[in-house]
Amino acid sequence: MVLATLKITLEHEHFNIVACSNPLKAMTLLPGRDFAVILSDHNMPQMTGLAFLVECRRLCPNSSRILLTAVLDLGTVVEAINRGEIYRFIAKPWRRMELVSAVRDAVQRHDLTTRNHALQAETARLHEELVSLRSLRPLA
Repeated sequence: MVLATLKITLEHEHFNIVACSNPLKAMTLLPGRDFAVILSDHNMPQMTGLAFLVECRRLCPNSSRILLTAVLDLGTVVEAINRGEIYRFIAKPWRRMELVSAVRDAVQRHDLTTRNHALQAETARLHEELVSLRSLRPLA
């Protein structure tokens, strides 16, 4: 029910959604894809949402990760913050606009991170090119 509601809500806001009810299956979808946001419920049958998002960080490090939870206990929050796995927590039941805003912000964060990495790579390439050109210049 939660998955269907999330999918309908986010598709209505024109987000492209890949929904999966099984965290182990979801992890097989991650390699080779660049998901802007990974949203997970904390209470799942095969693993916790936090454990799932830890693995997602390894597989898709640039993805923003959001955890939905009905019970926001301090231990989970501290663990998530200390490990740097979670971009946002959303308490259930969530407010529609809070959810949409969090996902929109996470997509924007992902876009900025992706552009930043591209700019850093371009800067490094241009630096190498400059060093190469300087080495070819005759000494005066």
